[in-house]
Amino acid sequence: MGVHVDERINIGGRGIYTFRAQGALYHKIGGLLPNEGNRPRFLQAYIYDTEHEVENRMCESEVLDRRVVEKIQHMLNNHNPFVHTLRSLGQRQDLPNCKLILKEQPIDRRQYSLPSASQVAAIIIDGDNATIANGRDIVVETISGRLSHVRDYVGFYDPLQYPLLLPYGTYEWDVNSRDDGGRAITCCDYYAYMLQIRHNGSSLLLRGGRLLQQYAVDNYIKIESQKLRWLRSNQATVRADLYKGLEDSLNAGQHNAGIYIVSVIVI
Repeated sequence: MGVHVDERINIGGRGIYTFRAQGALYHKIGGLLPNEGNRPRFLQAYIYDTEHEVENRMCESEVLDRRVVEKIQHMLNNHNPFVHTLRSLGQRQDLPNCKLILKEQPIDRRQYSLPSASQVAAIIIDGDNATIANGRDIVVETISGRLSHVRDYVGFYDPLQYPLLLPYGTYEWDVNSRDDGGRAITCCDYYAYMLQIRHNGSSLLLRGGRLLQQYAVDNYIKIESQKLRWLRSNQATVRADLYKGLEDSLNAGQHNAGIYIVSVIVI
């Protein structure tokens, strides 16, 4: 996340943390195999050196409980479709020639069945580009020195980042989300529903502790980013031409102050 703690607002450190986000929000995903000499991390842990997977995960922190790590690993192995795909990928003899495609929209979002491994991802052999059908699908290289950006408006953004909160690999909100009537679901409405406290209900998400706090901050920024994207792409809808006088004033200020303005977005 492009987020950092802004200490200028919480002077003295006695209040709550204040986060400042700048630029586009995204997560990063690297190659499927670690570089030589490096320990497997993140998605790599499901593919490489799986015989020592628990030990590799225990290296992340000295306070981890091995029994808890083993139970979580067992749960994800049984129920998470992304993990199923990664496990099958790790068993392939031609792994160095493979790529993994994370699918933007695997199923009709009005269906309530959980996604299967074949619906959330696909394995392709290097050189076979016929399977890549969607421009927003993410292609993960086997060994790569670069990081791919997973943008916040795709459905697998949350389940990849928060497997403990979404252990079944459930796709979250994306720009194509619709309700039963075919109407678009806004990012704000979706996460208001997800974070709703319900009587006689049990929500794994709301029991996430500090991880829930990160989830809430992450998706609040996602909501605001989506609003700004809408404003940027719908200037005609907000009647930007009515603000011509404001633009003239800005141009005058630019001339007088010697400031260069790239573009004006009406909000």
